[in-house]
Amino acid sequence: MPLEIPIASLNAKNSQTVAMDNVVYRLTFVFNTRCLAWGMDIATQDGVVIVAGIKLLPQIDLFSRHKDTRLPKGRLFVIDVEDGSVALRPEKNQLGTKMRFLYFTESEVDAIISA
Repeated sequence: MPLEIPIASLNAKNSQTVAMDNVVYRLTFVFNTRCLAWGMDIATQDGVVIVAGIKLLPQIDLFSRHKDTRLPKGRLFVIDVEDGSVALRPEKNQLGTKMRFLYFTESEVDAIISA
């Protein structure tokens, strides 16, 4: 069962901690008003940035372009629970409601692929 990561706030910038693969990470969400898009930074629990500026696009593995070994081994997706595969990037007020974060561990991904 994938881990659903709740969004703590819809402020234009907010941070929260979450455990993925038994490691605590700090996620910082920033809404860019100029391009009307959300971005995310992922850092260690103590704030050392691993990857900055990940664009939150639905139905795409957010870690796939980043090969840093400090990242979780699984896959993180923004899933549009209303519009599915025709989803557009999340608007300012849609994170945690229409758009939800799901983290799949490496073993969950392997099970899905082999099924």
